[in-house]
Amino acid sequence: MSTKRRVLLPTITGIVPSSAIGTVGTLDIPIGSGFRLHDLQIVYIDGGGSPTDVTAMFSDIGIYRNGTPQRTFASASDLDHMNSLNGSQYARQQVNTGANMRQTLPVFMAEPWRKDKVDTDVLAWNVCAENGWKTLQVKLKLATAMPSTGSLVCYAWIEDVPTALRGVAQSIKKVYTQQIPASGLSIDVTTLDQKDALQVISLKHPTTGVITKVSLKRNSDLIMDQVVREDNYAALIGKGMVPANSTTASAFGYDIVLDADDPNNSALYAQGQSLWLQVAFSVAAAGNVIAVIERIGPLD
Repeated sequence: MSTKRRVLLPTITGIVPSSAIGTVGTLDIPIGSGFRLHDLQIVYIDGGGSPTDVTAMFSDIGIYRNGTPQRTFASASDLDHMNSLNGSQYARQQVNTGANMRQTLPVFMAEPWRKDKVDTDVLAWNVCAENGWKTLQVKLKLATAMPSTGSLVCYAWIEDVPTALRGVAQSIKKVYTQQIPASGLSIDVTTLDQKDALQVISLKHPTTGVITKVSLKRNSDLIMDQVVREDNYAALIGKGMVPANSTTASAFGYDIVLDADDPNNSALYAQGQSLWLQVAFSVAAAGNVIAVIERIGPLD
């Protein structure tokens, strides 16, 4: 592969100092002759005496190819959780404090946490006209007002698209969020998308009730059989991950990781398959279980 370059991206339009809650900013990334995109970095510079945490800054983050979402996050904190699951070094990073604080929120296309160098780069996006790319956009919605001293800067790590990968069909990691109504001591979920291959399903506790154990079945095959939350947590720690362990309502409390080894070939194939997820609770549940789902598949 060619040398990776860190490039400064154009200014986000729509969000300026003192922008109100709900303001949407758009980052249009020029495609030009094309590039291989490894990750994006959203840098928040507060400039004030009591800086806002960047993970509380956005209520929606979306990445769009030709106007079609490839990744959607309901909040910056959801994105941060999915990153930090692979290690604290991939989470939001802070440099300096107070008015000099800069916070970086990364969005990974490639997977630098893989142990094999080939596997770290295989999911980088081949962004070029030969692969059907016309536009690449990032949209951010403010969950809190932008301080009068605040600003955003964005970078990308890129390299040239190898000739052998131009015009070749590619699979990428996609991320979507699903709300699952919760009631009673357990729920049976049969509405997971029967698409692509599932990497991770991260679950948030409902308003009432703590997730205590999970089962997962594909067709007649049990993938997880009544795995207790604490035992799942311990197993993921043993794989070098940083899983959720909260019991707070509406916080991440259970990470189902289906592809935690090397190479990245153990994601659960779900295309056209029958999927069944059972979630049990400590008491009769109320509200919704929020599932943030990572899956690998062809460009949408």
